[in-house]
Amino acid sequence: DHVFIDQDDENQSMEGDEEDEANKIEALHKRRNLLAAFSKLIIYDIVDMHAAADIFKHYMKYYNDYGDIIKETLSKTRQIDKIQCAKTLILSLQQLFNELVQEQGPNLDRTSAHVSGIKELARRFALTFGLDQIKTREAVATLHKDGIEFAFKYQNQKGQEYPPPNLAFLEVLSEFSSKLLRQDKKTVHTYLEKFLTEQMMERREDVWLPLISYRNSLVTGGEDDRMSVNSGSSSSKTSSVRNKKGRPPLHKKRVEDENLEGSWLNRNDSIQTPG
Repeated sequence: DHVFIDQDDENQSMEGDEEDEANKIEALHKRRNLLAAFSKLIIYDIVDMHAAADIFKHYMKYYNDYGDIIKETLSKTRQIDKIQCAKTLILSLQQLFNELVQEQGPNLDRTSAHVSGIKELARRFALTFGLDQIKTREAVATLHKDGIEFAFKYQNQKGQEYPPPNLAFLEVLSEFSSKLLRQDKKTVHTYLEKFLTEQMMERREDVWLPLISYRNSLVTGGEDDRMSVNSGSSSSKTSSVRNKKGRPPLHKKRVEDENLEGSWLNRNDSIQTPG
């Protein structure tokens, strides 16, 4: 509250001051020091990492003032614990979503600048995971798990034929689907289906579009996988021999993949989800 101050509020508080610009710079310098000090408390595990959600959610809005500090905090927390960092990122997006619902009510205008702003922040967060999907595999999958649970946390009081109040959050979560490995998309989709009724799966109205688009984002690549399997079956005998020599047996590899895919679903560690 003492760091993330709107520019309009700051201008009003300093109106009429002859040294206006100098005071603004000094005030910003103090706020930057305060934010840097709080970030160090998180990095050195004096304050729980999930407290960083209150910092991360301001990354876009206050990028010019604090972007370097927030970016460094994100980088350091990820080095400490990839999974907890991912959970903190999704928590920050949940907080922004909750704040928007409190301001505008449950029927959000998904085309509004506020909703687009949350999606853009999610897109920026997704980029920070980099290109090495193996290294971030479990962290990204855990992020999706937390996001799904948040989207279906509450039932609509009108009945199951109406979307859950947080369903629109799935559009935000879709921004992270490209960071999932193809086999993990299937695992996440299976987890999503645990929350769905047959009625939900059949819905096509506009209010259900977040669910439809999120499911589609998890199915992407499935056809490519099947095509690659089919094309592989017609490969030459030489290629087949080389595969047998250079790679582990296919059934063994599948077992290893399944064990790794499902491991994140069994985790008990979690950051408190905002109400």
